[in-house]
Amino acid sequence: MNEAKQLMTANPDRKMEDIAYTVGFSSPSYFSKVFASHEGMSPTVWRREVMSK
Repeated sequence: MNEAKQLMTANPDRKMEDIAYTVGFSSPSYFSKVFASHEGMSPTVWRREVMSK
């Protein structure tokens, strides 16, 4: 998850699907599910909150 978060903040225009595959998930929907279980929110919401700070 740390690598995914780094990619999301360093590349705000990069598609979530691409980030999921880059960090080793075979399915973007599974990545979102696992991310949400770790962070308490979807990766899209997490990125939006981080980028608004």
